[in-house]
Amino acid sequence: MIKQRHSQWPAVLIAAAVVVALVAAPVLAEQKFEEKYAKSVPLSKTGKLYLTNISGDIEILTSKEAQVKIEALKTSKASSLEKAKENAAKVTIDVTSEGDLVRVETKYPKQSGDSWGGDSINVTVDYKIWIPEQAAAEIKSVSGDVSVAALGGQAKIKCVSGNVDLAGAAGAEVDLVSGELKMAQIAGDGRICPHFHLSLQHASDRILRTMGRAVEAGSYERLLDGLGRLAPEAALGADLMVGFPGETEADFEELRSFLDRSPLTYAHVFPYSPRPATPAAARPQLPTRVVTERATALRRLAALKDFRFRQRFLGRELEAVVIDKSAREAEVLTGNAIPVRVPGCAAPRREQVRVAIRRILPGRTEGEIVA
Repeated sequence: MIKQRHSQWPAVLIAAAVVVALVAAPVLAEQKFEEKYAKSVPLSKTGKLYLTNISGDIEILTSKEAQVKIEALKTSKASSLEKAKENAAKVTIDVTSEGDLVRVETKYPKQSGDSWGGDSINVTVDYKIWIPEQAAAEIKSVSGDVSVAALGGQAKIKCVSGNVDLAGAAGAEVDLVSGELKMAQIAGDGRICPHFHLSLQHASDRILRTMGRAVEAGSYERLLDGLGRLAPEAALGADLMVGFPGETEADFEELRSFLDRSPLTYAHVFPYSPRPATPAAARPQLPTRVVTERATALRRLAALKDFRFRQRFLGRELEAVVIDKSAREAEVLTGNAIPVRVPGCAAPRREQVRVAIRRILPGRTEGEIVA
């Protein structure tokens, strides 16, 4: 009997050790070290901020000062406070200035194998940056949320694994955002031409993942629906690819259906063509006939949507700019991206005019200058 009781102790001790390990592990993982960073560098009032390789949230604000003011919070988590401090020291903030450009980059240890410097580290850097009101900003490769105040210059945002809130800009290019994209104030801003173009590529989530694009078609659909409500007369366009290796008939139908039901007013459709030394080029390719047929079908649908969009403005007068001239006629481009052919035009190129839309044809819009 005594031996039987004692034989139970190893099992009890092992079970207790497992329980302790399970309870203790989260506690150890919660050890956190924070370090603040602050720096200001001069920047002309029409200069540019370039921000890249960020693992953390970013907030871009504006000020009347001719400078870039940076406040950052580095947060490191590890099994011990000492280890958290050690890991934090491995991550640096690099700020350089050259002419009208200020570059801010988070530098992590060089990757070795599948982890950083041989060991996985958990270090994020959250940024709060003030730039001149008329400056531009380019933000690239971010794992976190991005918030940008209304800018007087252009805003370029690419490769964000998180949400993007862009309050306004003189021009905006946003590509590869995996979270929600908020552009409500831009869509309703009278200073910005009502023309939005998205690099969608495809509407099948499976194909998007195969392409290596960290985005879901659903986020684009919600964005387009929002833009359509906020700016109902805006041109909404997208780049669409057909024939990517592995694209099935069901994948193509997803893309065709997306284009058909979406508020897109036009689309640039192009067939996939292999590029040497890329993963997609090594995969089995679709027959040329299939790719051509799919591209043709999508272009027909895009042309129909474009025709219907232009028909909405028949008899209307729109603001436009002269983009080309010849002895016989001129071409003007409306704020919502409708090219209009007009007979004769006294205004020089790049001059703003007012055009009346008189005739809508497949692939062509005709009008006359009225002011």
